[in-house]
Amino acid sequence: MTVYINGEAQVGVTTHAALTDVNTPHLLAELEAAVCSETEADNKIAAATMPIIVRKTADKTLNNVDTLENDNHLLMAIGANEVWQIDIFILCYGNATPDIQFGMSYPVGCLISWGLVGAGFKLVDKTWGYQELSDNKFLNRAADTIAGGLYSLADSPTGYRLSLIVINGANAGNINLQWAQNIATVADTTVVENSCLIAHQLA
Repeated sequence: MTVYINGEAQVGVTTHAALTDVNTPHLLAELEAAVCSETEADNKIAAATMPIIVRKTADKTLNNVDTLENDNHLLMAIGANEVWQIDIFILCYGNATPDIQFGMSYPVGCLISWGLVGAGFKLVDKTWGYQELSDNKFLNRAADTIAGGLYSLADSPTGYRLSLIVINGANAGNINLQWAQNIATVADTTVVENSCLIAHQLA
């Protein structure tokens, strides 16, 4: 049969047997289910190429804690020998005395190159990453931690963006953001709802 879209015949469109009349009330559903080339694989995005998006659904607060803890939302599973590019966007409140530090939990044998996406050229601008542009030219490795340089007002969070290249080894497991106060202080440090993790599989 011939399928017409906007009055024009579509060449090379194949449909399943249930699509019997382009004027049926179920046209939209049928077209959505139809295969539009010789093979189904030609028309679907492979699941492995789709990004993984993880949203933090509730605040987490630490007080007087300087030992890294796994964040209870900002994590994802990776398989053996997979390669991923991951960005983690962090919104947090606190003050400069305890500051904040970040690290990663990861499978044994996993190699991670990661770092904070720093401030813009003008440090007075509002940017992701409150840090000075220094002479540190190297990325962190998997076991490293970094201090964020936390500074926030009551109504305006500090934002951080961490960017990672993850090359996993033979062990499947989780990549999990860890964080804590950099100096244990009797004060609240909070990573808030709607912080997120976005990951793309490279191999």
